[in-house]
Formats: sequence, C-alpha cells, structure tokens
Amino acid sequence: MLDIALQMSIARIHNNYVRVCHLMKHLPPLLACVATLHLPSIRRNALSVMNSAYSSKNLHFPVEHLGRLLLYESDKEVIEDCNHYGLRASDSSVNFLKGSFNFEAKDSKVKKLGFVDESIASVSLPELLLSDGDPES
Repeated sequence: MLDIALQMSIARIHNNYVRVCHLMKHLPPLLACVATLHLPSIRRNALSVMNSAYSSKNLHFPVEHLGRLLLYESDKEVIEDCNHYGLRASDSSVNFLKGSFNFEAKDSKVKKLGFVDESIASVSLPELLLSDGDPES
C-alpha cells in the first residue's frame, strides 16, 4: 500500500497523470475514496498538459480514450469537463488548441467512481476500517 502511494506521488510530481489514475485503481477501498477527492485537480492538470502537447487544428483526440485514461465514467463527463475548461469537444473527439484552456476555471466537481463503489461494496465494514490495505491480511 505504501509502495502504491509513493509511486502515485512520484508520478504526480512528474506530471504523469495517466500513471496516477492507473495506480489509483490498485489502492485499498478507503484510500481510493480519499484519492478520488483529488481526481478533479488531477484531470484539470492533465487536460492542461494535453492541451499543449496535442495542440493542433487537425488533431482530434478520441473522447472515449481520454475517458479511459483519466477515469471518467462516461463520454458525457469527459465532454462536460472539456467544455468547462474551454476545450472544444464533440461527441467523439476533443480538439486541443493552445490558448483555449481556461486557467481561471475552478476544478470540476468530485463525482462517484464505479470501481470505488464496487470495491467498497465488496468488503465488510470492519474489514474496510481495520484493514491495513494488504490484500493478504
């Protein structure tokens, strides 16, 4: 558990937001709940970085792929967040253009994540509260 948290911290410092999101899936249920609170900030920073990295009038990044990378529950949520930050998004793709990102926009709201709800539902309350995060204990 400590190893995952350390890897997540290092990935966040290096702006590797995809790795942060990937590692979040491997956290114990209670820590995953806490990490979810930081997901809007992680997504905002990731979209800002991607807006510079993929800036092109002709390049369109698939909404579905972006959703998988940043742990969105639906394409609709991806489009809402992109629009919230000033990025152009259609039903199938996002068009990143430098200068279009709204840095003044606040982080989007925290939303439930299915994998977190499922992991919480799969353990008893005592196990949830008393577990040290080690799946073997």
